[in-house]
Amino acid sequence: MASAIRPERILKELDELWVNLGQQSEGSGVLRACAMTLIVITPDEGADALGETLAKLMREHPSRLVVLRVKPGSEASLTERVLAQCWMPFGSRQQICCEQIEITTTEAGLKDVPAVVRALEAPDLPVVIWTRIHGLLLRPECAPLLELADKVIVDSQGYPHTRDKLRAIRATLPSRLVADLEWTRLTRWRHMLSQEFDNPAHLSRLHELQTATIGYDGSFVPMRALYLAGWLRSTLPPHVAITLEKSGDAPTPRLHTVTLDGGSLHFHINVEPTRASEMRICSQQAHPHMPALNDDELMREELGVTSRDAAFEASLAYATEIAE
Repeated sequence: MASAIRPERILKELDELWVNLGQQSEGSGVLRACAMTLIVITPDEGADALGETLAKLMREHPSRLVVLRVKPGSEASLTERVLAQCWMPFGSRQQICCEQIEITTTEAGLKDVPAVVRALEAPDLPVVIWTRIHGLLLRPECAPLLELADKVIVDSQGYPHTRDKLRAIRATLPSRLVADLEWTRLTRWRHMLSQEFDNPAHLSRLHELQTATIGYDGSFVPMRALYLAGWLRSTLPPHVAITLEKSGDAPTPRLHTVTLDGGSLHFHINVEPTRASEMRICSQQAHPHMPALNDDELMREELGVTSRDAAFEASLAYATEIAE
């Protein structure tokens, strides 16, 4: 039960943590940094590997970090520990530290978590929840936890129940900011397309386009491809036909190609699994840099977005319409 963890005891442990850090700093002092409460919900299995990602993230977005580790189990259980994320900037003798609270719970114990987490929020600062568990938005017992957040960040990569996921994200939108890291992975694709069609020579011929074809591999349409279709729908003239085409199989469905064609315009981007890429614009060819972004890079981008993303919301609405 929730009574197994007393929030006041955790807060007392945090106070003691800062005292100990100050005593260990040998007179150079410790700077306590916090710009938000960041709640990370992750499967307990593999959660230790998340540590490096969070350590990198704290340097740019210092937070009171609450890591909620969820493990299977039908009996409610909650345990906790308190620690610190510290680093020393280059050329400085003063450490910068963020506090981290780890709570381990069974799936049955999720219902007891919101009352504990609510008492641990950093006062007067935004609350962001990053969930790494597929389908969490659909669980009724998690609704009180999500209600604590000003922003919820999900990752629908590899999630097969596309229609359910899209509906859950749209249902959450009216009351808070919602982001999907699958949309964030499209940033480079959208920038390249936007840059080319900001070219007056191409923009003046935009009306010639007739088709937009999005190619993917996998047993179902990846959310990234649906988001790209939605973004193109809100960007291109309404007469352009947008098609999603499966090219082959992949363990994790992936977007690999977009082709815009019509009249004298031909635009094509292809990204291989190795991230080698080719871009062709009419008679010109290039090989832009298309690296796969790590979770900390994706999260840094999303944590920098503090207002509604109209482009994402428009793409989400269209993706919901065409999802199978």
